[in-house]
Amino acid sequence: MKYIILGLGNFGSVLAERFTQMGYEVVGVDKNIEKVEDIKSKISLAVCLNVIDRNSLRILPVHNADGVIIALGREFDESLMAYAIFREFGVKKIIVRAVSDLHATVLTSLGVENVIFPEKDAAQKYVMTLELERYVSSYKLDEETYIVQMQVPRRFMGIRLSKINFKAEHNVKLIGLKRKIDVPNLFGMTHKELRVIDTAKGEVDLLEGDIIVVMGELTNLAKFGK
Repeated sequence: MKYIILGLGNFGSVLAERFTQMGYEVVGVDKNIEKVEDIKSKISLAVCLNVIDRNSLRILPVHNADGVIIALGREFDESLMAYAIFREFGVKKIIVRAVSDLHATVLTSLGVENVIFPEKDAAQKYVMTLELERYVSSYKLDEETYIVQMQVPRRFMGIRLSKINFKAEHNVKLIGLKRKIDVPNLFGMTHKELRVIDTAKGEVDLLEGDIIVVMGELTNLAKFGK
């Protein structure tokens, strides 16, 4: 896959390097020559361009790219102008970084379908690590709702799933359960591997080391996870 990343600040540069590690072809663009020099040996191509100049941006391989990510920092107006230019170029997949709630609202009102808010998302995840002492990972569904993987809270260990009223008592929904089980390899030996186990009938006793997957609002998930 090939992505063009506009803006090589903290977020854009990390994203560019991570994509490169995943095997993607990355073209990084920034108006600051120092940022371009810092990353040019780590990604496919890094160029110094005026990020809101239509003629400058025309040299980019937009029609061969899978998408454009506008990762500009606090330059509110620049991200809007860059989005308009790439729309004019006919780029179908444009992802724009928002730096504030107002910025996100303006982008959405302009028809931007893919708006990301990395600082806000990172802060939310940090809150989860503080609130949920057994937190593993999470996926944001909307502003209020998350799917969270956590180690089974200690107060539920040894309790049968069917005895826990997830919805009525805790306002969360059970999605699944993972457990380390013995898995054989090609040589007939076994090793522990985390697998999803069948919870349809609820006849499963929760054990130390189990990972429970639940969905709900952040406040309810925090209460459930304590």
